[in-house]
Amino acid sequence: MATNGSISWSTNCCSAFADALSRRLGQPTRGKTAPQRLRRTDTFIALDGVLRRSHPRYLDVGFGEDATTVIETFERLGPTHPRLCVVGIEIDRARVAVALPLAVAGSIEFVRGGFEAAERHGPAGVIRAMNVLRQYDERDHTEAVATMARGLAPDGVLLEGTSSPSGRLLCANVYRRRGDAVSFDGLLFAPNPRRTWNPRELQTVLPKNWIHHCEPGSALDAFFGAFEKSVGAARRAELESAAVAKRVVGDLEDAGYRCDRRPALVRRSLFIVRDPLGVEPSLVRT
Repeated sequence: MATNGSISWSTNCCSAFADALSRRLGQPTRGKTAPQRLRRTDTFIALDGVLRRSHPRYLDVGFGEDATTVIETFERLGPTHPRLCVVGIEIDRARVAVALPLAVAGSIEFVRGGFEAAERHGPAGVIRAMNVLRQYDERDHTEAVATMARGLAPDGVLLEGTSSPSGRLLCANVYRRRGDAVSFDGLLFAPNPRRTWNPRELQTVLPKNWIHHCEPGSALDAFFGAFEKSVGAARRAELESAAVAKRVVGDLEDAGYRCDRRPALVRRSLFIVRDPLGVEPSLVRT
């Protein structure tokens, strides 16, 4: 198992993973959600512009015990994307039944399914699977992401990761379709810039394929050390949040980490680090 967010994909899904999925169809996630928990993912999607370049379908995989995240995503992005359709996907039949009365034809839909449903209900410009794989075994991560990625439209983005219960801290793997492959675009760190935060706190919401690889002395631990040092120095200089973020990106690149420097993202303290372990990721063949 690669630990850098990269994935190797073959057309033959391993039978062990298929068996695991069939068992888990009757074992939904805890399903806890809260208003505004995934707001930062939609901020990223809006600033990235993917829904303008790709298909205006947004799949929310594992939306949980109520439809909060699905409805909020449509309310945030719908006004600027009139063709947007947000589809909530859940493996729990009862949760889908509760959500169905909130559906709006052509705009908000709810369907029952697991990871495989992303392909069935694609193509999608955005696929989001937050707080889902964190509850699975790490060995399941690679194939789950590859399965969902088959639903991506050209230039589409897959976000997979974890957030704190309130959404104050959020991390996600960012994958992007390029031609017939899906590449790892980077690890997104999305703290709430209106609240005090420490980079080390973000370790608690690392995606499943990273969370167990941050032991002292590891390459990921060294990255967080550089991240923490830069944020601390910027705050001691009493910089505003946008200036803190700009300095942090510069410091991380000086330390050898490649970052997404798009000003719109940096101003909102959306940090995308291309290679936190200093290695080039591979591709997901779909």
